[in-house]
Amino acid sequence: MSQYEGVQQSVDKEKPSTSDSPRDVVVVGGGPAGLSAALVLGRQLRTVTLVDSSQYRNAPATESHMYLGSDGASPQDIRERGREELAALPTVTVHTSEILGVTSENGLFVFRCGDGTEISSRAVVLATGHRDLPSNIRGVAQRFGRSIVHCPFCHGYETRGRSIAVLADNPAVAAQPAMQALYLRTHYSDDVALCTGGTEIPEALREVLSDHAIAILDAPISSVTGESGALTIEFSDAPSLSREAIFYVPRYEARSTLATDLGCENDGPYTLVDHCQRTSVAGVYAAGDIAKIRGADVPLSFISQAVAAGQAAALWCDQDLFIAENHLQSVLTPSK
Repeated sequence: MSQYEGVQQSVDKEKPSTSDSPRDVVVVGGGPAGLSAALVLGRQLRTVTLVDSSQYRNAPATESHMYLGSDGASPQDIRERGREELAALPTVTVHTSEILGVTSENGLFVFRCGDGTEISSRAVVLATGHRDLPSNIRGVAQRFGRSIVHCPFCHGYETRGRSIAVLADNPAVAAQPAMQALYLRTHYSDDVALCTGGTEIPEALREVLSDHAIAILDAPISSVTGESGALTIEFSDAPSLSREAIFYVPRYEARSTLATDLGCENDGPYTLVDHCQRTSVAGVYAAGDIAKIRGADVPLSFISQAVAAGQAAALWCDQDLFIAENHLQSVLTPSK
């Protein structure tokens, strides 16, 4: 069976031949997914412009974890190494700007950048990521990503043996912080407290937490002060709590509206894709935090997942361009 059988979407534009013509692909987003996509496409000698707003979800973090070969490296270091690899590819350029809007005109995608530049391309890889929306509790937003962390898989090892608090402030996912507190208690620490801030925790979960000696503090939270290793949680009508580490999972949203503007099918903050990272709009691919395979669970947001999705998006983007350029659609479509 041909590897191209079953291709449902392709980019049916002829490849331009002049140096000042539209790019083959615009990649939007300079995180791991976007950098990975640009690297793959550049190695296929595709003309690529990566547009990077320099606004990164993990910007506050000083370390990243569980990315093989780079455990403990800062997200900035990983991005800089990726930029250096792109710089060696002659057909790839990086443009630092926010994209203000996009239109589809005459078979091309045209991007309007904040610096007044317009960039057009035959295909698009969206890797624009999510934006976290930390709690309005005083002190949380300023510390989130540094002294207040979100993920036991990413940061639990660094907090082993410490006194830990888990903050809850989202009634829509009341069970999530309770489960996180239990996970931290069974894996990393004997001293874990769940600060509900008044969020209702299912009674059955409360019983499980109590069985594991996890303190449950229901008083409204007024502020968080201090830094990692010496944090203090203040309550409006209860004594303060000193902790060495705090975990908290915020709400989040899509950082950019480009997927919606292009007419891509979405599911909340996610852009829906198939197993080849194709969106519902021909010529548009999505990777990284914003991309979710139709019918799948909420995707993981590890760096390795973003890199893999960026590679897949780039590979199938290139193949769809290749099929269109060589008029292979009819050849690869089984006759009825």
